[in-house]
Parts: sequence; structure tokens; C-alpha cells
Amino acid sequence: MANVRYIDVTEPEQMQMEITRLVSAGFTVANQSNRSVTLVKRKQFSIPILIIGFLLCVIPLLVYLVVYAFQSDQIVEIRLIDKPEAKPYRASDHIAVDGESSPSTEDAPVIQLTPDGQQWWDGAQWQSTATSYPPHALRKPDGTEWWDGQNWRPVPAGS
Repeated sequence: MANVRYIDVTEPEQMQMEITRLVSAGFTVANQSNRSVTLVKRKQFSIPILIIGFLLCVIPLLVYLVVYAFQSDQIVEIRLIDKPEAKPYRASDHIAVDGESSPSTEDAPVIQLTPDGQQWWDGAQWQSTATSYPPHALRKPDGTEWWDGQNWRPVPAGS
């Protein structure tokens, strides 16, 4: 049985871009509605590898047949979800005044980082965490560190 990979998007335009990207990668649309699309990429048997396996020897052929047997179809479902409700930003909710304890990280704004954590998204382009930090990020009362959603990071010099 193939595993289903889910992609959640919040805009119809994002959904169409994902469909286009996956179709160009070899997927076909199996089912589509206004709020979701299911795409399938069937596993394929390679005749050239079969011929090479016969010509070279039986072992590469057997290896290929075993690999093919364990492959499964790839299935992706793209779902259009409602945007999460945005709360208005209030600096007083995120910056503690002298003498107060650090604000709770549970209510901190979500910061979008690259997988390696070296850049953050400002809404238009990626910014380096070494030279800047998101202005809406939760900061410690002394202003020396900001919360990236998982860890406290030092505020870059000159920021």
C-alpha cells in the first residue's frame, strides 16, 4: 500500500502551483474537488535496465526485480485549508519590562526559518539570522536574545 503525502495550502493559487509542480514531476491527477486534489505517480518497470541485466548477468537483474517489487506508487493529496486566524501584534505581549519575568514562548509569533536555521523569511525574501532577526520576534527582557520558535538566539550586533 502506498503512503499518502499531504500538502496543506491556504490559497487556491498555491494549490494550482503545487498541482503544476507535481504534474511536471510525473504525477497525474486522480481526483479533484474545490478543496482537495489527489495526484498519483505509478511505479514504472524499466525495460533498458531489464535488458542490461540480461546482458551483464543475472545478479543485477535479480537486484532490480527485488527493488521494483518493493517500490510503491506515490500518492500526494493537496488540501485547501482555512487560514489560521491572525491575532494583531502587540509589542507589550512579547517584550517584558524591567523586573518582569520573560514572556511565555507559547504565545510567541511563528518565525519561518530554513531547515538549517540560518535564515528567516521576512515576507519578501530570506534574511540571515547572523546579521538580523525578525522585528516581531519574542525577545528576552534584557534584549540580548530572541525566540525562533524552538531556541533562544543571540540578537545580532547592530540590530
